[in-house]
Amino acid sequence: MIIINKLYKVTPTIFFIVSVILTISVKAQPTDSCSSTKAGTVQQQNEKLQVPEKHFYNSGIDSASKFKVFFDELKNDIAKNCKAEVADKVHYPISIRVADGNVLGINNKSDFIAHYEEIINQKVKDAFAHQNFYKIRRYSEGVMIGRGVIWIGSLLNKESDPIRTEIIAINNQPLK
Repeated sequence: MIIINKLYKVTPTIFFIVSVILTISVKAQPTDSCSSTKAGTVQQQNEKLQVPEKHFYNSGIDSASKFKVFFDELKNDIAKNCKAEVADKVHYPISIRVADGNVLGINNKSDFIAHYEEIINQKVKDAFAHQNFYKIRRYSEGVMIGRGVIWIGSLLNKESDPIRTEIIAINNQPLK
């Protein structure tokens, strides 16, 4: 600090230029767009739900507030192309019929990431971008995003495991 004060007394212009350059370089540091995905969850949890807590119960989802956090994170992850974060929210194995008509057998997270561009195409991105949480359709199989583009459900592997909400189907073919 003493050196900076002496430098400032000697050449205020140089000190100003150096401080501006340092400020710009700190702001210009690239940020990982996926690292802020979960940043809004506290605010989302504090947001008053406009549906009862058991609103999605018939779909196997027992907490509307927890599902809202999951939905908002997934929507954000898809919008930002956060491949690993989206892949973490998928139930494996999963078969996905992609836009060209082929069926992809996705066994794990690394398979999903390798085929991410085929799986999460513009149709899927648009479905999530336009989906209002309060207008999600509920069925006994799970909840439907868009017109059946993505299905989300709650799963339990063993009775001792916690129930997990995950993507259970992706249908990204164009409508005929």
